Amino acid sequence: GSSSPVDMQAMMGMVQHFMSMMGQQGGGGGKSDCKWCRKGECWDHQGYGGKKGGFGKGARSSPYMEPFAAVEPASDADIETFLASHSVEAHAVEKLKSLDKKLAKAVISKGTLTDARDQTAVLISRCVEMQNLRPGDWVCQGCVHVNWAKNAECKKCSSPKP
Repeated sequence: GSSSPVDMQAMMGMVQHFMSMMGQQGGGGGKSDCKWCRKGECWDHQGYGGKKGGFGKGARSSPYMEPFAAVEPASDADIETFLASHSVEAHAVEKLKSLDKKLAKAVISKGTLTDARDQTAVLISRCVEMQNLRPGDWVCQGCVHVNWAKNAECKKCSSPKP
């Protein structure tokens, strides 16, 4: 069937009301004007893994930083240079810039995004990977590649696990 314009206006009003409620109560908290907070998937305003979203019961709101102890932090210039050479959406830029500088260094060290079909998706997935390390995972001293605990040598440069 078809709707009259009045019905459509009423529907839009209900949608707007629902969206404002989600921002205040429940898409996971955070800021109501942040689309990721509304989805319960924001790392910047509430920490990932709040009431909704996250990676299960054990999701942490802050990343496991022990593997990055010896990593030299990325400078703001390093981050800007990396971003300038790629075409990524604003939320991915914000995600990289909001990471701890040592995590940003590991993201950048994974290499260029130029061959990626969706550079934004690849950058976001790299940022998420850095935030989801577990005890035993390690960062190669030679090339700053992140390796899972089970790896006896670096998957990128073959350096032995420290």
